[in-house]
Amino acid sequence: RSPIARAVIKGILADLGPILVFAPRRRAAEQIARDIAHGLPMGNGPQLSPAQRNMAGEDLYRLLRQGVGLHHSGLTYEQRSLLIEPWAKSGRLKVVVATTGLAAGINFSLRSVLVTDRRYATDHAEREVRPDELLQMFGRAGRRGLALPRRGRAAGQASLRPRPKRLPRGPLRRDGPRDHQ
Repeated sequence: RSPIARAVIKGILADLGPILVFAPRRRAAEQIARDIAHGLPMGNGPQLSPAQRNMAGEDLYRLLRQGVGLHHSGLTYEQRSLLIEPWAKSGRLKVVVATTGLAAGINFSLRSVLVTDRRYATDHAEREVRPDELLQMFGRAGRRGLALPRRGRAAGQASLRPRPKRLPRGPLRRDGPRDHQ
């Protein structure tokens, strides 16, 4: 498993899900989704009717039965709008792996967001994600009224652990440790 998949699986086990993972390219999204699904216990996903299973196709079905969704332009409109998006909104998926196009248009929230790379390909060129685009991606986590408190990490920050709380501000006591009675 990749370091990204291990971090996401740890996040799921630490109850930081559902998690939205942004990948720079479609192939990367598919590979990350497969790695995550392979590391999760069998049968963690929603039950699909025969019609839904047929709509998903075999590759997407293997991911969905593990609670892993995939969202990119290579999927059909029906796969995105009838399976992935409603199940992500309702919390039936533990993870959604998507390309950066998801950041701008879909109104659903997941608890944690992981951006796997700050560079991505567009029309045979590679470019860096702008700060406003990065904020839009992180904005998918914990949107008011739609999800629990949020967590977000960018490339180079593979851990989804929350940051430690800061010490209280103000003068430090110089008289030594306090007695806790």
